[in-house]
Amino acid sequence: MDLGNWPELGTRAVASAATLAVSWLVGYVLALLITSRLPRWLPARQRAFLDPAAHIARRRLPWWALLVGVWLAAGYWPLTPEAELLIGRSIFVVGAASITLATATAASQSVHTYGSLIAPVLPVSSLTRNVAWTLITTLGLLVILNGLGLSITPMLTALGVGGLAVGSVSDPYARRAGHRPGRGGDTVGGNAMRRAG
Repeated sequence: MDLGNWPELGTRAVASAATLAVSWLVGYVLALLITSRLPRWLPARQRAFLDPAAHIARRRLPWWALLVGVWLAAGYWPLTPEAELLIGRSIFVVGAASITLATATAASQSVHTYGSLIAPVLPVSSLTRNVAWTLITTLGLLVILNGLGLSITPMLTALGVGGLAVGSVSDPYARRAGHRPGRGGDTVGGNAMRRAG
């Protein structure tokens, strides 16, 4: 990069700043449209499901658009291939991590809200919400690692083996609890049988 050619540098700097500003503004306008228009035409149940995602997207969309602006602005500068690769991967990691956390948070809140609408007598526990959050976060992490060129096949194999191990351990206990013969005077309360009197 020739620092002596300051008019060209100034032009690139102004173009970069304008690109960043326009990108953020586009994201901000899209966020306003999502939160103001989407809930109006949806039925109540679908609105309760998508409202958390819409509010989370409203806070993050301008920054996601700004990441796109950074990627576009980087094209105005004569970067080396190594610098282009570094910027591209950095934008990918930050964007993918932000989208993953936003999706996990929205899913956790939606499980809580939508679950209570489907079965009001069966409140959704924090464990269910944490499972949804952890599952989506794990998938997002695998996507990031795969995008960085790391092999995720061993990780998927380990997760599959771990799931089979947990299932094989818990299944006999579940069968034993589910097939315990009832006796006279037993009543059902909650999730288990208890002896009456």
